[in-house]
Amino acid sequence: MTSGKDNERIQELAAKWRNGTITKEEKSEFNDWYNSFDDTESAYFADETPEILRERMFRSVQIRENLPNRTKIRTLVYFRIVASAAVLLLFSTAAYFLMSKHENMQIVKDIPAGTNKAVLTLANGSKIVLDETADGEVTTQAGITISKAGSGHLVYSVSGTSNDSKPVYNTIETPRGGQYQVILPDGTKIWLNAASSIKFPTIFSGKERNVTLSGEAYFEVAHNKDKPFHVDALGIQIEVLGTHFNVNAYQDEDAVKTTLLEGSVKLMHHQASTLLKPGQQGKVSEGGDRFEVSPVDTSIVTAWKNEMFVFDNTDLHALMRQLSRWYNIEVVYKGQVANDVFFGKIDRKSRLSKVLRILELGDVHFKIEDKKLIVMP
Repeated sequence: MTSGKDNERIQELAAKWRNGTITKEEKSEFNDWYNSFDDTESAYFADETPEILRERMFRSVQIRENLPNRTKIRTLVYFRIVASAAVLLLFSTAAYFLMSKHENMQIVKDIPAGTNKAVLTLANGSKIVLDETADGEVTTQAGITISKAGSGHLVYSVSGTSNDSKPVYNTIETPRGGQYQVILPDGTKIWLNAASSIKFPTIFSGKERNVTLSGEAYFEVAHNKDKPFHVDALGIQIEVLGTHFNVNAYQDEDAVKTTLLEGSVKLMHHQASTLLKPGQQGKVSEGGDRFEVSPVDTSIVTAWKNEMFVFDNTDLHALMRQLSRWYNIEVVYKGQVANDVFFGKIDRKSRLSKVLRILELGDVHFKIEDKKLIVMP
């Protein structure tokens, strides 16, 4: 439990953040405290209802930053407005405490965050459940040793020579509620997000390095100018030599998005092609015949890899798809729920109830029943 003195300090920091006088060091103190928050905490501001505090905070920032009407935008605890203006916090954790004190959410059974888990399918069709496998050597095949190097980390290394004339392929698949990392024999590192799979040869013996992706992955490709690296993601061809990039290619999303952090990549789809520079994202919608290229904040795109949800003008349905994959839940909408947009930052290690409490600050409500999340206005 937080002591009375600590509560006074938290309230002081929240007030400073609301009136714009908080220092960088105090912001760090506030964030450190929030990230260590215990969901059983019961601190709150007793002199205001959640509605009064929420409206007062919104009006003060709306006046200062000339924000749009609140019916068009939803807000979270860590609030990041991306416009020509500054970064600001609209709702403090004080509002979170108030809302948890005046709870509307109904929970039958809470749901933990996703973990490091995946299934490795070998060339002969046999499957290995990696999260149930001990660290160390997993198996060998075609001159390659496959080892589990700690939780969520698989390494392929050359252990001999192979006489096989045909490539030997493996597939790593993460379930909903899982993530995993793999290092290929050429040194390329791949992070897989939830509900994703990647198919690859155990050794790149030809003139190219080809892999096939479904879902989302972050790549750090080992440089080899003589063997370009190709990713096939739902029909989108991505060609690189050595670079860092993220690919979002889920079947239930409206576009395949490739975001470049370092180096350069070439995107190809049917007759269309484009080159990306660092900080750019290229996307093509289903049935589309051209790429749309735009600058993006790469830290937001890759936040999932760093154990965070970061929402930046993210509509409610897109946000719910992320939660559905990470918490392995079915999302059901009840009533007329506005598809408003959210801006914010939430730890991906949080239990679902904590994430939803924060989202409820934006006037959307939830009910958890077993593995089903009901979204209500």
